Amino acid sequence: MPSKMIAILYAVLILGKELHAELIVMPGPSSGIMLQDTAGFIMTNKRILSQKIYMSLDPRCVIERQVNVSNIRSPEIQTWYQLHIEYSQKWITQILEQTRKTLIREPFSSNQRPKRFISAVVAAIIFAVVGNVFATGVTIANSISLKTMESEINSLKTNLQHIHVEMERQKKDLTDLYTVVEDTVIATNLHSKLLNHSINLHQSHELFKQELILLKERIDFQLQVFHDEVQSGMQDLREGRIPLYFVSYEIIRKMLQNADGDKVEDIQMNLAFNMGVAIPLYIDPVKMEICFLLSIPVVNRNNIFQMKKIHNVGTWRDNIHVKIQTPDIVAYQSWRPDWLSVPILNNCAIFRDNNFQCEGDPFNYDTTNALCGLDFEKHGSEKCQVTLSKIEEKDWVNAVLIKDKWLVSTRLPDLTVFSKDHIMAKIIAIPTHVSIIKVPPNSRVVIGNRTLYPVNIEDIEGEVESIDAFQNQEITISPDLKFLLDNKPSHTIRMVIKKHNITMDTPQFSPTDDEILFPSVWSWWENYIWSILITIIVGWLTVITILAIHWIKIIKKTLDKLWLKSRRSSLHNEYDEGRV
Repeated sequence: MPSKMIAILYAVLILGKELHAELIVMPGPSSGIMLQDTAGFIMTNKRILSQKIYMSLDPRCVIERQVNVSNIRSPEIQTWYQLHIEYSQKWITQILEQTRKTLIREPFSSNQRPKRFISAVVAAIIFAVVGNVFATGVTIANSISLKTMESEINSLKTNLQHIHVEMERQKKDLTDLYTVVEDTVIATNLHSKLLNHSINLHQSHELFKQELILLKERIDFQLQVFHDEVQSGMQDLREGRIPLYFVSYEIIRKMLQNADGDKVEDIQMNLAFNMGVAIPLYIDPVKMEICFLLSIPVVNRNNIFQMKKIHNVGTWRDNIHVKIQTPDIVAYQSWRPDWLSVPILNNCAIFRDNNFQCEGDPFNYDTTNALCGLDFEKHGSEKCQVTLSKIEEKDWVNAVLIKDKWLVSTRLPDLTVFSKDHIMAKIIAIPTHVSIIKVPPNSRVVIGNRTLYPVNIEDIEGEVESIDAFQNQEITISPDLKFLLDNKPSHTIRMVIKKHNITMDTPQFSPTDDEILFPSVWSWWENYIWSILITIIVGWLTVITILAIHWIKIIKKTLDKLWLKSRRSSLHNEYDEGRV
């Protein structure tokens, strides 16, 4: 029992620490509006530039541009290099052959694995050389037993010329430690010669090690990168994208400079790569050569716009939801980010996820209403279209996710934080009607009918900007508007937003609104008369229905009597005929 209590207390302390790990609730913008940079561009008035690219993918050319292989003196490294290059060439040929098949008929399977036998060849060469060095370094005994020289002196003089020839041969070749000429063992002083030979082999081994360290790892790395880039580039070509390994930034920059003549901006380069396409025209696996058509857009920097997404959850005045009418997206240019425009994207083509290509000038220049509440500090005063909605449900919550936080609009006074396993719950007060909530890890936040979950995203791009149009000032709603909202789901009015003041413009009411607010006497009598007429018509139809049912019953009884009478007469006739 004590151990269970300790475990429960430990769990409570850990969960309590998690719930207090971060600040959960903070006040949000009073208007409920936030702007977030979003990925994608809007391009207008673009041109297309095409260029053929012809290139060789021979790995020998690539490596020999990076490494001076003519300096390789070790025969083992030379052999390894030739084998490695041949293997790489076969691998490139296989990739090109597979790509060519894909472009003609059958789908390509990317599960191609290169063969891995080069490392075994290199290991065999290394161990062979090291083994030779060790064998050469072994001390060699040179004590040769000679028999009686005196008895054989005559034979030695006779064969002296052959002995000199054999000694010279041993000095040069060192094929054997000794030899026998006409029963005579010829031996030379091999110690100095073997020592020189060992030194030479040691120097050769050191040269091999240096070239192995300096060249092999470098060549291995260059070829591995080359293989990866070729495979990635061919995959890009199959999908119609520009292969980054085959087409450098410098090629794109020169193409754009030749087309425009101006300085090329980074954003133009990025758009060229994102929007450009590459179409394979020619593939020769044997020669390891390819040719493809490169098409990139040429867009002036004045025709490139970035986008910001508008998150608008509105705010509250008692049980009335107040929401400034805003567009979903605004556009701006990087060199003047404060100049916001409202794009008209209905006739624009979408490409690559969230990019738009538009013809002409697709922007709404009447930004009096479209950008209201976003630029009031710049203009000093704005008249904004504001939608008022009466919502009786207390649990109604409007929440959107911005980066790793939630922008929440609610009139509830507090929220509840639950741990992941629902062991612990905590109630936290909500400071304002619009709040920014960061949900701690392994927790859930419940507000009314909404459940907020934690979002843990590292390195989220895109800045977030708050629009504090109402400046935390009280929003006053007239009694007429309140009465109108009691009889109407929502109503749009103009609100004058100044730097230090917010007022309602003179309300503009439609004829229907006027009838709700100011019902006339005639309209009351008209409704009364219509109700009387409808009652009379319904009563008259009811009486007619009752009479019709009554007459139907009478007719049915009459018909039944007539049928019964005719039946009796027919039976009497049959009886009389039977008696006769």
